Amino acid sequence: MKDLSPVVDFAQPLPVAEGGTGQGTAQAAINALAGVAAAQTGDILQKDGAGNAVFGAPAIPGRTSDLTAIAANAGKAWMRTDLGTATVKMVVQTLSPGVWAAGGNTLTARQTLAGAGTITASVNFGGDNASGNLASTEGYDGLTWSAGGNLITARKALGGAGSSGSALSFGGYAGGANSATERNNGISWSSGGSLILSRWFHAGAGTATAAVAFGGMGGPTTATTEGYNGNTWSSGGNMITARSFLGGVGSSSTALSFGGDGSTATESYNGISWSSGGALPATWSAIAGAGTATAAKAYGGKRANATTATAVAYNGNAWSAAATMATARLYQAGAGTSAAALGCAGSTVESSVYSAATEVYLEGDTYTVKTLTLS
Repeated sequence: MKDLSPVVDFAQPLPVAEGGTGQGTAQAAINALAGVAAAQTGDILQKDGAGNAVFGAPAIPGRTSDLTAIAANAGKAWMRTDLGTATVKMVVQTLSPGVWAAGGNTLTARQTLAGAGTITASVNFGGDNASGNLASTEGYDGLTWSAGGNLITARKALGGAGSSGSALSFGGYAGGANSATERNNGISWSSGGSLILSRWFHAGAGTATAAVAFGGMGGPTTATTEGYNGNTWSSGGNMITARSFLGGVGSSSTALSFGGDGSTATESYNGISWSSGGALPATWSAIAGAGTATAAKAYGGKRANATTATAVAYNGNAWSAAATMATARLYQAGAGTSAAALGCAGSTVESSVYSAATEVYLEGDTYTVKTLTLS
């Protein structure tokens, strides 16, 4: 009888269709069956939606070291492939609520001074203490204060704007309401155009070449606003509520006024007119501030008729509680931003106990590498 069994040629690889791999080595056989030729480096074998085995990018990339804990890596996860067990890690972002910390003391303890700049490059000037009105200027480098050139006119309760290298002082009290404007170049002061209305215990905002002054006492308490272009002052729109002893932050075209004369009022200025904003949580005056019209910090002063260390933050619509300062002070100078503010000098007892203290507020996100628990 004739043998009808198929003839198998073992010298040739058996095709996949006939139950083989079509390859001559074990590694080539694995590659052929897995379809690895179409995969990318780092892909893993996984099941697709139809239940087929396919190569694709891993849901969590593998690494043999941790990513750096920085903002650019926030939310990124990875699997450590060198630890022997499946360990998944992630860079986690945490918002720091911010705290006040002690800075270097000012050279002269005083109140009713003005300030400008940032927490690492600021300037304070003017004010008063038991010796009378002061012309002294001090610069801060983030650690210590150093003496600068004196104001031309010694004044208290003056307005300030600008930066440490280009500051502006305007108004104040020097035997009466004063209209003097002076500009500082980081070394000395020079005269600028006088305010239209002599005033003191007012507020200001902006730069040395684009500033705004508002409120204060120019005889009676005033609501008037003036804008400065680096040479002269011109009239702007009046505040809704006349106030002195108020706080102010922002720029000449987007300013914020808050508190003053035992008021809770907050107003925003667009360079032309004022509009009402969210009220302070309590009556407030002699208050310091830092930031912009939509991200401000207000701190210290007299809250509900008591000297306070309380601080609040403004988001453009409403005020909310912020970290409390270490020392309650009024008539201190403010500088910086809502997230990085500075308060210096002032008085713990009005016109009696003068302070040289500096406090710096700093907030910001922190980034850490966390090990995730898988379930």
